[in-house]
Amino acid sequence: MQLANLVSSMRGNTSNWLAIHRLTGTKTYLFDQMYTDVRKAMEFLTRCGIQAGMRIGVLADNSYEWIVLDLATIELNCRLVAFPEAFAGEDLGQLAEQYELSLLFVNKPAAQDWICQLPDLTGESSGEKKRRGNAGIGDNEDDLTLHFSSGSSGILKCLVGSKLGTEAFVQGYWDLFPWLSSDVMLAFMPLSSYQQRLLIYSAIGYPHNVVFTSPGELMIAFTQAKATVFVGPPLFFERLEKKLGTGGHSKTEINAALRRFAPAIRFFITGMAPIRQSTIEFFQDTETPLYGVYSLNESGTVSANTPNAIRPGSVGRLFPETRVEIAADGEILVRKPHPLSQRYLYYDDQGQTFLADGAISTGDLGRLDEDGFLYIVGRKKNVIITSSGMKINPESIERRMEAWPEVGRAVVFGSDQPYLSAVVQYPAPRNSAVEKKIWEHLQELNKELGIASFIGAIAFTNDEFTVENRFLTRNLKLDRQSIYAAFENQLVTEEKSSARA
Repeated sequence: MQLANLVSSMRGNTSNWLAIHRLTGTKTYLFDQMYTDVRKAMEFLTRCGIQAGMRIGVLADNSYEWIVLDLATIELNCRLVAFPEAFAGEDLGQLAEQYELSLLFVNKPAAQDWICQLPDLTGESSGEKKRRGNAGIGDNEDDLTLHFSSGSSGILKCLVGSKLGTEAFVQGYWDLFPWLSSDVMLAFMPLSSYQQRLLIYSAIGYPHNVVFTSPGELMIAFTQAKATVFVGPPLFFERLEKKLGTGGHSKTEINAALRRFAPAIRFFITGMAPIRQSTIEFFQDTETPLYGVYSLNESGTVSANTPNAIRPGSVGRLFPETRVEIAADGEILVRKPHPLSQRYLYYDDQGQTFLADGAISTGDLGRLDEDGFLYIVGRKKNVIITSSGMKINPESIERRMEAWPEVGRAVVFGSDQPYLSAVVQYPAPRNSAVEKKIWEHLQELNKELGIASFIGAIAFTNDEFTVENRFLTRNLKLDRQSIYAAFENQLVTEEKSSARA
């Protein structure tokens, strides 16, 4: 798959399509029609004075025009700067100055000549908009886009996406998974997330169909859009397990329930964050496979479970053209000829991620087994060093606690006390019997953990961990700092009190 041929490959393709699904109706665009609209968008951008290498920003909701803009910038060899919603309150002038934008596309009209609306691209605009006079031109041919990642830190970091890395990413998935030209891929996350745009490039480059919807309309879209493939976050599948896997249902009943809400689904893929082992095992017992992969915005996909090589508990075998080294401290280091991203921009991590020798530091601790399957042990920065000097990976304890049927989420912390503490979430309503049962489980676990790493305090909550309450980062990983801050008072009291819902 070559990005240089992406737009031209849509011309004359009246078999494959992209759709925008809403409860009010679904609008479908044949690839051949998209080709025409991308050409219109290119003409608009050219009239505005856009040249190859210039940066074009977009800070707007998902839409067909958003996708058209992205494809037009690729064809014009420009650099799209995809701002996530977190930038919505920023001063647009300062944003344009900092990121050296030529144009900026937003949801609402603005007086500045260089601020546009997305519908201008495919409409009958007179071309009165024009680029900013002091915008720069980049000269790195492998630069494709500027995108943002928060990782597990919650701090937005700007990354420079690579053309060659993007092509290798898409090609790898087509080499490993059983795609069909009739497949309908369902997507719902913001297009500012680079992974969502990679789904579009995949659909066009190896033509199949793709449907975009919103988070609130996702469940009904499975049925109405007849989705056959879905790439989603672990949280989605964990909730699906909770919904379908409780109540003692038989395998036949669970499979029937899966078919009711996703009648055409062939397989699922997940890998944006760690997933519960029970969820992997749940889908392993169904007719619909769930393939766990390990991918980072910096490196691209590192490893993947696939139809031909799957091992529950692992994150699969190494992705094509990928090498992994396990450092002396257990950290996973990745090497690729063409990583998904080349470097950080406007963010200085002191060379701790893109290493001088070409490796990419993941921040994850892991191991490879004798058959080449990779396992994630935990996050390097989350390692707890006890007062006795023992190093503990809290994720390994959390996975054991989350295997208890009463527990939804568990987060383990170090403390100034000679014991660990934990925040435990379980479904509402408050239930003293459930909390007592969790304490009983914990007593048994503490016998195995030993005196150096036993858990001595728990704060209970019935609140789901979400992005909105800041217990999850925008890429759906635990925000440990926010969780601890919210429950610190309960964890440090002598009484092992429960946080109310």
